[in-house]
Parts: sequence; structure tokens; C-alpha cells
Amino acid sequence: MGLAPRPRAPGVRAADLARRGARPVPRRAGRGAPAVRARLPRGAVDLLLPLRAGGPAGGPGGRGLPRSAERAARHRDPARRARVRLQRGARGAPGAPRLHRELPDRGGGPRRGARRRRGARRPARRRAASGGPAVSRVLAFLGAGEFEPWSEPVDRWVLERAAGDGGVLVLPTASAPEGDAVFEGWARKGLEHFAALGVPAEVLPIKRREDAEREDLAERVRAASVVYASGGNPSYLADVLRGSAVCRALWEGMEAGLGYVGCSAGVACLTETTYDTAALDLASEAAWAPGLGYARGVLFAPHWDTVERWYPGAQAFIAASLGPGETLVGIDEATAMVGDGSAWSVLGRSAVHVYREGRWRTVPAGEGFELALELGPPRG
Repeated sequence: MGLAPRPRAPGVRAADLARRGARPVPRRAGRGAPAVRARLPRGAVDLLLPLRAGGPAGGPGGRGLPRSAERAARHRDPARRARVRLQRGARGAPGAPRLHRELPDRGGGPRRGARRRRGARRPARRRAASGGPAVSRVLAFLGAGEFEPWSEPVDRWVLERAAGDGGVLVLPTASAPEGDAVFEGWARKGLEHFAALGVPAEVLPIKRREDAEREDLAERVRAASVVYASGGNPSYLADVLRGSAVCRALWEGMEAGLGYVGCSAGVACLTETTYDTAALDLASEAAWAPGLGYARGVLFAPHWDTVERWYPGAQAFIAASLGPGETLVGIDEATAMVGDGSAWSVLGRSAVHVYREGRWRTVPAGEGFELALELGPPRG
């Protein structure tokens, strides 16, 4: 059964829609069309979310979501996972953020007139409530829309709490497979964004595995306040970083006050299993790929509010792909969850959606929630 394409969002190319309009989520193995790539930031792009092949989890539109952990635990063999090809149109920049309403501390962070100097390291380690080891994670996970005006409160939240020299390292590695022009485009956009905020920023020029082994770049990670990983292919980002000198410095830093901001691929890469946007076969094992393993027992789904627009029923299928005890965190576009790994606040213009133990919870921007994730450098 096919459905007529829904009205397209601004920024989506008409030619793409003619070839790939809205349709039901595939229920069995099949072949997909090649991914449509964005050649420049803000262009129409594809997001490929992996799903395990299986029966329907409910009716179209994502209304019949799994009602129990047992039902959601079906079809756990990664080889049986299919994937859904999603299309996202670029959006215009939202209006100026209202810091006093969106920040969890009601806007108590630094303003443009009060910058932290480079080299003025702020201690960020603090004792866990249990009296155990010091906890100092400073995390921000974005569904989409990195380096856009809406995200200024997110950036300031992270910078206010992070240790380091006050600077940001922009990491566009996930976009490297799209070519140098795309990589440089995201790098430039990141630098321009932070320059407008009066925050010193540099690019981590990591396009290939050998770049990630450079000790000089690892030292830059150790000195910085924030590493900001932008979107692209999460599998490629994980493959480049995994076990490298830069990755080791990143894990060490994140446990000691280094802020980490991940947008789209930058958050999806953190889990044990992620998806490969270069895979073409919906039923292929290549649709699933190893992630970095920093976040365990969780699946992040960025661009969550665009899934149903192009593939009715996709959200239900994604939820049904979870194994026992796993948690799904859907992050809407132009939205971020910021926190320390347990206590989170939602910033931006939409919401974060948590599916755990057979139940959904939607947390809108301006509110907080508790979700203790199993985080830390991967074992072994």
C-alpha cells in the first residue's frame, strides 16, 4: 500500500521528493534507493535510521507503539535489522533564544560581556551524591540544527560548566565522506557560529583514521573546554575515532570536565551499535555498524520529529527494535538534552521523547527529567 507524499518542508528538493515520496515503513527485506547527499550545510540531507525487520508494531503514523518491554524485545538479531531512509529539509533560523526561560538555571550563565579567558581553567569536578568518585560530565545531545542561533543557550550551558581553556574544538569528521567541500563547509559554519558568540574555536582536522592518531590533536583535546561533533555518517565517525589517540583523550576528558556536544551523528555514534548511512540495502547487515560504546543500553534517535513526516509508522518500528532493558531517546530537531548523564534539561524549541520499559515520556523544552545512562569509556 502506498501513500501520497505529504506537503514538503522548505528546503527539500522537488526532484528528491518525486523519487522518494512518503511511504509506509518496509516490513520485510528489500532494496532502497541510493542516499541523497547534502553538498552544502543547510541542504536537504538523508538520515538513515536502522530498524530490525519484523512485523508491524502498530498502525500507520506511529500510533500503535509497543505496549510492553516483551513486545519491544522481538527480533534482536542485528543481522535482521532493516533501516528507514528519512529525508530532512533545512529549516530557517528560529528567532532569538530567550535565555531566562530556557536555561535550567534561569539564564545564570555567562553573557556576551563576560567571557572566560583562554587559559583560565575552571575546575569542574564535583563529588557524586553517593559519595563515590567525582562526577564531572558535561553533555549536550542535539537532534539537529548545529551552529544555528537557536542553539546558543545550549552552547552557553556547556561552556559555563566545562573545564579547560574556554575554547571549543569543532569536529566535522562525520561529514568527511561527502568530500572536502562539505567538511570545510561545516568547519567554517562552526567557527563563524562561535565567533559570533565571542567564544574561541578551532577545527579538529580529522578526516581519516591516521588523523585521529596524531598526538598533537590529542593534546588539543586535553586542553579544550568543549569538543563539538557535528552531523554526517555516525558509523564513519565511530570508525575513525575508535581506539585512537584522540578518542582516548576524549574519553579521559569527558570523565574530568571536558564538555561534549554531539549533533545528529555526533550523538548517534556514542552508542554500542549505530547506523551506517552509506549502506544501500535495507536488509543488509551493513545498515548496522559498531558505535563507540561510550553509552550502553540506549539508542539515540535524532531528527525524531521528522520521522513520521516521510515514513508513517517509523517511530513504532524504531521503538520495537529495542532489546530487553534498552532505552530509546528520540531528540527532535532544533532541540537538545543537556546534563551530566543522569539529570537532564531540554533546551530548544521542541521536545525529547524517552521510551523505557514499555512506556513513553515526552519532555518539552524548558523542563527537566531524570535518566541515568550507563556512560563511560568502553570496556576492553
